Amino acid sequence: MILSQLLKLFLPVYQAKTEEELFAIQRFRYEICVSEQKDKKHFEINHEKKIIESPEDKGAGTYLFYTGSSENITGTIRVNIWDSVEFYKQKANIYSLNLFPNIKNLKILETNYFMVTPIKRGSAITLSLISRALDIIANEHIWDINFSTCVPGLIKSYYRLGLRTYGGQPIATPVGFLLPLIIISNDLDHLKRINSPWLPTFAALKKRNRLSQKDLSAFIHIAEGYRGIETDPEAIFKEIENSLSQAMNSDLTSILPADILERFSKTGFVLDLDPGSVVVQEGGVDQDLFLILDGVAEVRKGNQYIRTLTKGDIFGEINFLNEPSNRTASVIVTVPSRILILRKTTLKRLETDSPQDALAVYKALSKIVIERIFRNPMASRYYGKLF
Repeated sequence: MILSQLLKLFLPVYQAKTEEELFAIQRFRYEICVSEQKDKKHFEINHEKKIIESPEDKGAGTYLFYTGSSENITGTIRVNIWDSVEFYKQKANIYSLNLFPNIKNLKILETNYFMVTPIKRGSAITLSLISRALDIIANEHIWDINFSTCVPGLIKSYYRLGLRTYGGQPIATPVGFLLPLIIISNDLDHLKRINSPWLPTFAALKKRNRLSQKDLSAFIHIAEGYRGIETDPEAIFKEIENSLSQAMNSDLTSILPADILERFSKTGFVLDLDPGSVVVQEGGVDQDLFLILDGVAEVRKGNQYIRTLTKGDIFGEINFLNEPSNRTASVIVTVPSRILILRKTTLKRLETDSPQDALAVYKALSKIVIERIFRNPMASRYYGKLF
């Protein structure tokens, strides 16, 4: 309770109520997506106005919050309250709602466009924005489940808050795929177990009788039963060693020292993917590197088949090596697969903390690219911009 009061005092959060505030938020989204993330193909982008706008920014049940000022926004989040029938109708495929029984009888909260300026990430703004938003919304609505999404690189941060993956299929976007997440309104036991910084906010809402009184145990069971993502660094490194020792040919582990792979394990994660999952989207600008621990995937350019990837193969190396640019092909999982995602941010930190290790990574990946071109000269058309 004390933390909540301090956040209100020192980190004020504003609810946007004017057209000027709405435009400032949309302009801030544009700055983050285009200027920082180089996402020039966002499906709701307006380059002429230099904003990212959405039909869901307005209307009953829409709440927009921000920190800073309308002239200098430092963070923002959008919250939508949905009629469950309409939510199912519009979002069933996005959030894999077929996994949930009787969801049409619930009140749904959806959080989206959660963005913080780079210099403020990791600060109290994150906690302040969401805590204050939930507090304000609780005055008008008692919701049951909150659906959200996050980029893979932020999954650990979202886990620490209390959101969880539940087996929903990854959502392909130009900046990489998004992971669908949920938090159950009255699941305080989970928040206690992980010592979530949200616990005081939810505990205060419970005292005010502003949390759901419904039996949501079936939905909690779905989240607790999902084991399709691994974020523990030690477990990830062991899986790399175990899985790839069985691989006929491992691209990366055969030429990269174990201590460097172990370092990547600390920021990476492993994800189970179903057939048809798009891991890399052609034209996308994400910069992660992917390693197949188990399974099979196809590389395709448009409708053209390029090659098959199997256990031990890496992909995504072009953007991992370069500055953000458009992905040259898509990679689609064809059988149940387990994929290791390695973060570009780790390579950037290596360049500062251990230049020799960073150089080893660049050399290893460059060797892989050259060998692929040597084996298949036609592949040079997809690697040309490296040279």
